[in-house]
Amino acid sequence: MFANRGASVPAIPSISAGKAPTCLTMLLLGLGSTTADAHTYQLIDVDVPCAISTSAVSIDNAGIITGSWLDENGAEHGFIRATNGAFTAFDVPGATATIPVSLNGNATVVGVYEDANGNYSGFTRSSNQTITTFEINGYPNSGTYPTAINSKLGITGSYQTGNTSHGFVISPGGTVATFDPAGSKLTNPAGIDNGGEIAGDYADDSFVYHGFFRSRNGRMKAFDPAGSADTFVFSINREGAIVGRYADAGGVNHAYIRSPNGSFVVFEAPDAGKHDGQGTVAASINRSGETAGSFVDAKGRQHGFLRDADGTVRSIDPAGSASTAPVAINDGGAVTGSWLDGNGVSHGFLLNR
Repeated sequence: MFANRGASVPAIPSISAGKAPTCLTMLLLGLGSTTADAHTYQLIDVDVPCAISTSAVSIDNAGIITGSWLDENGAEHGFIRATNGAFTAFDVPGATATIPVSLNGNATVVGVYEDANGNYSGFTRSSNQTITTFEINGYPNSGTYPTAINSKLGITGSYQTGNTSHGFVISPGGTVATFDPAGSKLTNPAGIDNGGEIAGDYADDSFVYHGFFRSRNGRMKAFDPAGSADTFVFSINREGAIVGRYADAGGVNHAYIRSPNGSFVVFEAPDAGKHDGQGTVAASINRSGETAGSFVDAKGRQHGFLRDADGTVRSIDPAGSASTAPVAINDGGAVTGSWLDGNGVSHGFLLNR
């Protein structure tokens, strides 16, 4: 989704509850469960009207969703979906691509945009629709890639210098600090909690990946679950719990939860495959310890899952999905992400309790 983009945004008709067009469907379905009890959830397709592709990436506790969409010309734009189902499209002025990556509790979006020269920089969009752009000071046009924003407007992400990436954090007051774990060749912050604590991963001299935790005072701690050949981090919740995946020596992925005290819970989706490139990935965790993510089965097909705090795992697959990828869960247990249909077209979804 980085080619043939334009800056103009076609008009998007509003979608109000009870008046959704055919491209936004609602249905009820039972999810697969490791237990015998039946669970009914509401699964809603989150497709921007008239888009040829939609990717949902983040959801706040009110149920507002952000992501990106492609128009008929292949141009990429940002969107906000309100709790009543109404969509608002937006672009960074002058951008050839606008790509939201995270949404905080105040409906502020952070993301990446591409300019006419092919440079990537960061932006925020506030709830009053004010868009502010930024680059890491001293590194113009090097590439700034924010990944997360907290409710206090703290932002983390990475910036590039040559073939190397470094971490950054922008405080609520606008102060910028850059950082790298010891021995890092590539630093990839993934999330920031409301206390300013950051989790991510980095590659060492041998390009083996490890997780890291950066406290609010800047102290760094590397971590790896037992048996990990490569460790990757995707999210941190407001309690400091971290989730991600690690690959074992055979290339099989295993999902993990790292608690604030440093202990690990490793888990697998029941139908996850056990060969190279297969297995389970934890993408997001909420305050209650509920986790959303995906797994690849023995046939190579990717499915979504929702894991309750008690360890019960249920699969998520919208009807017609060839591949499902939940990426975010809010504190109410609502999940968002994307799925691919048989033609390879991406659709967003919202899973409500």
